[in-house]
Amino acid sequence: MTAHPKREPLGQNTEHGLSVETVRLLGLSLLQKGDWDRAAAQFRLVVALAPEDTATYNNLGIALRNLGKREAAVRAFEAAIERRPDYLSARYSLGTTLGELGRSKQALDQFAAIVRLAPEHVDARFALGEMLIETGDQASAARHLSIYLSLDPTDRFGAAMRLARIGLAPLPPRASAGQIERLYAKKAATWDDMPGYFACNHVGDRLQQSIENPLAIILDIG
Repeated sequence: MTAHPKREPLGQNTEHGLSVETVRLLGLSLLQKGDWDRAAAQFRLVVALAPEDTATYNNLGIALRNLGKREAAVRAFEAAIERRPDYLSARYSLGTTLGELGRSKQALDQFAAIVRLAPEHVDARFALGEMLIETGDQASAARHLSIYLSLDPTDRFGAAMRLARIGLAPLPPRASAGQIERLYAKKAATWDDMPGYFACNHVGDRLQQSIENPLAIILDIG
């Protein structure tokens, strides 16, 4: 059974009288809302008072990565792993961030460590295959991507297409259902922010304004 990330006792208080656990929960709430800057501030306060809190180092890294502060995020993820080497989500986040920084070999090392610790970790298995392609080891990449396909028959990451692109497998006739579903979910997460998505609401607003102001002749409905 995997142990939970270590946390400090809850009795410590900040200078404002709040318990460390209260500040931690506030940070998690802000993280969930996407308020990365304020979440990072709360997590920094937690780790200052509870320096062995591995989960909070990981959450701090997530907030910093979303702020575009990738080097600082790397340091936070490394702090979590230093305190708990089998912290797989921190290793995965570290590998992903290192890849974004163009440090492919270091990213590869993190994903390789994950599949050694958890051979059925499908996301890390695919990411390892991707990093091996980037570093020029296509034979090893093909092996890991094939293992990934055996673990995830829905092929959410499009490994079959990836293998075909490097000439190590035939081109599938179409994208997998899992890949389409994953791409759809990624798009759906930001649909509310897309211009025009709530166009019907804007039209209704403009019509209501025209009713309230009968002198309005031109409707600017966007």
